Amino acid sequence: MVARDELGFEIVAAGGGTGKRYERLMESCRECDASWRAFRDKKCRGERCLIRTRALVSQVTKHGLDESDRARCWYTWSGAPIERKKSKRTYEQLCELPSSDLPGGPKDAKQVDLDLPRTFPDHPEFSMDEEAEGRERLRRILLAASHHTGYAYLQGMNFLAGFLLLVLESEQEAFWVFACLLRSLHKYFGRPNLVGLKEDLNAVSRAVSEREELRKHLRDQGVEDFSLCLPKWLLCGFVLVLETPLLLRAWDAFWVQRGDRGKYLRKVAAFLLLSNEEELLRAEGLGEVYAVLSRGCGRNVSDASEFLLGVESTRVEAALAEEKGEEGRSREGNEEGRKRKVAGGHEGAGEARSAKEAKPELVPMTPVSRALQDWIQSGTPLMGLRTTKAPRARAGEDGKGTARRRRNLSLSLSRRKRGTPASGRRTPMADMDHNSIEMKAIVRRLEL
Repeated sequence: MVARDELGFEIVAAGGGTGKRYERLMESCRECDASWRAFRDKKCRGERCLIRTRALVSQVTKHGLDESDRARCWYTWSGAPIERKKSKRTYEQLCELPSSDLPGGPKDAKQVDLDLPRTFPDHPEFSMDEEAEGRERLRRILLAASHHTGYAYLQGMNFLAGFLLLVLESEQEAFWVFACLLRSLHKYFGRPNLVGLKEDLNAVSRAVSEREELRKHLRDQGVEDFSLCLPKWLLCGFVLVLETPLLLRAWDAFWVQRGDRGKYLRKVAAFLLLSNEEELLRAEGLGEVYAVLSRGCGRNVSDASEFLLGVESTRVEAALAEEKGEEGRSREGNEEGRKRKVAGGHEGAGEARSAKEAKPELVPMTPVSRALQDWIQSGTPLMGLRTTKAPRARAGEDGKGTARRRRNLSLSLSRRKRGTPASGRRTPMADMDHNSIEMKAIVRRLEL
């Protein structure tokens, strides 16, 4: 009897059989489920669990979701309801479009047909059995998503779509979540020549290069970068790397992220490499290194919470942030060089601009005319100008006297229709010395 996990995949632990390590992993997953249920019952019952508060994001990032809430949370957090509403075509209409309208043309449909038998061939849902409808459903999702997003089909999409189909069960929901996933990973699937993937390869390699001993050992074994494993990891979302209980919780944390979700995949990749440092150091030769990267990483985890916390660890984030910081400094240097080049070619104009920039400008808190701003900048003293802040009432004064003084000393620079002041208030600038010639000109121009 073949043992299968909650999604129907065959359980093959490292070393053969289920083993004690896998049992410890399942026990930690049950603890994660209990932690989520306690959090949900206390703080986000019902539909409130769909709102990504800080507390909820922290909880899901550390422990994941329970099976009963996973499908609806993924569907909502992915943005699928909005994507579905904004679409000009329904899923059924997208499925009816001819293959000639695909971004890559009919060759995309041919490639999809070639990849279908390679997608989870040992899973009952995607087998050659006539009763298994998984392949046909997967084909419809892949072609419809290509029509909808405008992204040409790329190998790796088949595993992502098949995985979502197993988790969400509903074909339509799986399609809309898959469409949102492609947009979230636009840098992988929407940019030509896999430029975004190459950028992430460099970022993850930098995270590992901080371990001097590991970097030197891998270089001695002929491994200059991690192009042997990382494309497969990132493009397939670790579907072929992590065991199902751990994979589901990693994707829980992926969907609860805001902004760049691809950042979480990079962090998972970096942590997998760093957490398997000892195994990589023991590997001799390119073959053993590849065996660790392809079969060992992700198959030796015994605690789901420790894994999720490790992904969020600062040592991984710092290594990835350094690559981004260098790119930013490089862009700033290029921009500064461009500015110096322009300034050198137009020295006179540059000096004039510098002098103009050096001139202080008054930025009023309320909208005023250009005439008033010029008058203030010219250095003319503001005679009798009061501030809007009223002085404190002196001892012995009654409340009426204080209110009267505040009303008389208030100065409003807000616009008024046709110069008519609000009832019970003085006109703007009423406390200025109107005998000033400059002030009279300003008043006329403002039509107060």
